[in-house]
Amino acid sequence: MAAQPAPGAQKVPTRATGGTPPDSSGVASTESDTTRLYEDPMPFSGWKVINVPTDRTLKGGNWLFLISHRFNPAVSEGYSAFYGLDGPAVIYLSLGYALTDEWLVALARSNSDDNVELEMRYRLMEEAGASPLGLSVQGAANWLTEDRPNESQWRGNAFKETVQVTLTRTVGERLGLAVVPGLTLNPDEHVSGEAPLVTLGLGARLKLQEKVALVAEWIPILSRSDRTVTGATRYATWSAGIEVTTEGHVFQVVASNNAGLSTDQYLSGGDLAPGNIYEGQFRLGFNIFRILDFSKF
Repeated sequence: MAAQPAPGAQKVPTRATGGTPPDSSGVASTESDTTRLYEDPMPFSGWKVINVPTDRTLKGGNWLFLISHRFNPAVSEGYSAFYGLDGPAVIYLSLGYALTDEWLVALARSNSDDNVELEMRYRLMEEAGASPLGLSVQGAANWLTEDRPNESQWRGNAFKETVQVTLTRTVGERLGLAVVPGLTLNPDEHVSGEAPLVTLGLGARLKLQEKVALVAEWIPILSRSDRTVTGATRYATWSAGIEVTTEGHVFQVVASNNAGLSTDQYLSGGDLAPGNIYEGQFRLGFNIFRILDFSKF
């Protein structure tokens, strides 16, 4: 006979790399479809809070597809730009593969600067049992491949490297928190010998219903709060939105002061001042995650 939980025992939030459907007894089936999210995992169901990485990985052998959009015009441009939705937009496409349950690698591209990104994530610790935290390390290498007059695509300043450490924690049954310090080398390709960029990502996810949550993040720049890029003041990136999790997808509809989507771009700060939110000084966008298993095709 299967052991029953003790009366009054606290429900443990679901932590999963893939999906495992329960059978009639409530026990996870051994014949599971690992591309499905049968339960909404905590503390985060997505592989990014919005931009900053969570500690989530995949079941080894599965693939992860991500498409992200950030519309360039601000909402404040009004109906003439359909509140930013007329575009143009920054587009980010990513395809990741789980080497193991802990290792996840991804190759991505953004149309902003034709930015090609190689990411690698390793989960060191999962929040479960005696472990109170989730912990992962992510590295990203970015290559700006856009054609520029009199500049080689292979110039040293076209390459950037970032390392981020993600700490996550579930509070109660509905709140997930993330702290993500980061270090970026060569943050501004227009400045030679610039000091590394040090950031601190702070993320949260509040589950409203089983499949619906609010997500938010703030990424202050610690090394140089007054840093500029091409003469324009950059502000700490903030993003917020609503997230819907289905069995096959994670959808996020978001607002942000930053149109950048690659690691080096969103960490470098947004160009819209945070104090002007009520004036519509933010952009709309979305993220869509999908787990794939090509062996089934």
